[in-house]
Amino acid sequence: MTSKMTGLRDTNGDGKADLLVSAVGSLRLPGSASGITTTGATEYDAAPIDSFPQ
Repeated sequence: MTSKMTGLRDTNGDGKADLLVSAVGSLRLPGSASGITTTGATEYDAAPIDSFPQ
């Protein structure tokens, strides 16, 4: 079974929430002043989202 999770965390310390999505693959969509963006999207280690710093 594949775990599916989403979360908002400031993972890069820029003061904007990043959208983390974990399903088959794990993706980080960075936040910007105008909202979530696909520019700069990266894969991340699929550790539980609760372990990411807030």
